Amino acid sequence: MNKQKIRLDFWTGVTVLSIAIFSLFLIYPLFSLFVSAFQNAETGAFSLEHFVHFFQRKYYYQSMINSFSVTLCVTVLAILIGTTLAYFMTKYKIKGKNVVEICIIISLLSPPFIGAYSWILIGGRSGMLTQWLYNTFGYEFPSIYGFAGILLVLTLKLYPFIYLYAAGAMKNIDSALIEAAESLGCSGVRKVFTVIVPLITPTILAGALMVFMNAMADFGTPMLIGEGFNVMPVMIYSEFINEVGDQANFAAAMAAIMDEAEERGFGKRRVNYRLRDWLISRQRYWGAPIPIVNCPQCGEVLVPENELPVRLPEDVSFAQGAVSPLSSSESFLHCKCPKCGGDATRETDTMDTFICSSWYYFRYADPHNAERPFDRDAVNYWAPVDQYIGGIEHAILHLLYARFFTKVLRDAEMLDFDEPFTNLLTQGMVIKDGAKMSKSLGNVVSPEEIIDRYGADTARLFILFAAPVERDLDWSDQGVEGAFRFLSRVWRILGQFEETIRSASDAYDTDALSTEETELRRVLHSTVKKVTEDVRDRFMFNTAISSVMELVNAFYAFQDRALHPGLAREAASALVRMLAPFAPHITAELWSRLFTGSVHVQRWPQYDEEALVQDEIEVVLQINGKVRDRVKIAADLDRESMERIVVELPRAKELTAGKTVVKVICVPKKLVNIVVK
Repeated sequence: MNKQKIRLDFWTGVTVLSIAIFSLFLIYPLFSLFVSAFQNAETGAFSLEHFVHFFQRKYYYQSMINSFSVTLCVTVLAILIGTTLAYFMTKYKIKGKNVVEICIIISLLSPPFIGAYSWILIGGRSGMLTQWLYNTFGYEFPSIYGFAGILLVLTLKLYPFIYLYAAGAMKNIDSALIEAAESLGCSGVRKVFTVIVPLITPTILAGALMVFMNAMADFGTPMLIGEGFNVMPVMIYSEFINEVGDQANFAAAMAAIMDEAEERGFGKRRVNYRLRDWLISRQRYWGAPIPIVNCPQCGEVLVPENELPVRLPEDVSFAQGAVSPLSSSESFLHCKCPKCGGDATRETDTMDTFICSSWYYFRYADPHNAERPFDRDAVNYWAPVDQYIGGIEHAILHLLYARFFTKVLRDAEMLDFDEPFTNLLTQGMVIKDGAKMSKSLGNVVSPEEIIDRYGADTARLFILFAAPVERDLDWSDQGVEGAFRFLSRVWRILGQFEETIRSASDAYDTDALSTEETELRRVLHSTVKKVTEDVRDRFMFNTAISSVMELVNAFYAFQDRALHPGLAREAASALVRMLAPFAPHITAELWSRLFTGSVHVQRWPQYDEEALVQDEIEVVLQINGKVRDRVKIAADLDRESMERIVVELPRAKELTAGKTVVKVICVPKKLVNIVVK
């Protein structure tokens, strides 16, 4: 038997070298990583402790679940979009096909961070499209953050893989197979699923694998728009940062030092979580006194538990200086050492107020307990807090403190939950002259000036109306004046009907109302429904106030004519109660004049479902998009009937005479647009 000799030529050498490089730089690292996953970090023995640790902590395994959820959803959506697009692009003649394909391929070239950031610029909280839709139509653009945002960005970035694979496969399908299938009566959808899909399935699966791998490994997209929806790449990055710092050179240096320390036996790797340094003590009066006595003999000595709490003295001087005001109180400063009984001095620094503000709300659950801070059962019943509201700068740090104290109290078995707050709402900041309102920038508006000129209700109403609560507020002097004018209008219209409202009864016959009065009552109860939902469910105070303004406008339509006393009383009662949270002072005065008691102890108004039903609606006639007439029709008419009535209007016939009607566009219960040429 002849042995085949291996010829050592140039290409054989290249092959051997390539295999060696591939093995050294890819296979070996991956194999080493795989082996280390089953080794004890200290002994090197076979162990599953890493896997146990991973699956015991929800933070880790939840990231894996999130990654697979995103990846699978992206893969399925990419297959549906890419395959469908490939079918229409290959089977039909489409104008500008080359331009479309270039646009599709370009999305593949976009780096992950750039693609995600582009979507933030377009549809983020301050994005171009978001601002335009809100400012123009009052429409809230759906959030692009979290799971949905990651799904959107990755799908639009990765579906071209499927498109390219599927389009290539469809172009190579033998047309004879298609013709044979059609001759046998197989056409349309059946042809696609019985002939085309089976032929391109292997290719689509190859493209799906590319999509799956890229989606699983993507870091930039979930990092920018994930907002708490943690996936594996982000988790790995976070763990790396927590362990070795955020600079690559520093990380390499630390890794080398740790390797050397472990090799020589004078150190071991340990994970230290990167917590902020907290400011504990301050040189101020207000705060919790630090229970420590400074003794010349014993050093720092804790105040005995039976002498707690240490109370703030009242004989202090608040003159400016470099020391704490507590140092000015001789009765507080000088004391005896609890340990040796000798002369000593108290610590004069106080703890920062966050020491108290980070847990005080638990005390509300059991405020009269003289034995403990609070009863465990009581705080478990009332807490955690359902809704936390705070400014973004305050909430971030305070949330850290509150979470820390909650977890300490949990570990001390004083409560049974992990988080202090169930929901968090962060308020936007106030912007003036293009920058955050700040004393250092000199763009602060004095509240005293606004209150002296317009009253506290005006300032409060403007702030709540000017922007959604979670967005930044652009300060406007004209806006403040507008809020004042609105409150003045409310005062005038209710003052005009004061005697009618006071003398009327709460119960009245709604069937006795005129058509105009029935419409006012419909607007009233629609407003109650809208304001209730905006305040209770969405914290949309600005749109709630806007709805109240529309109600006041409808009320003003009766300033020069008679209004049913019962309806006037019902409208005034609901209006004042809805406005009370936004303008508490003026509504308190109005309620005392029109009704009895305090508005702030009244029940929130309830809307009547029957009052919301419209008998008639106003429909707009448009000719080529321009409003030409309005007509009232029955609210229950269908599209065809509505279109027929509007088209037959004298104004419509007048403006379309001698012209060709191209088409008629009907928006049910809104408008009819006749397009002519």
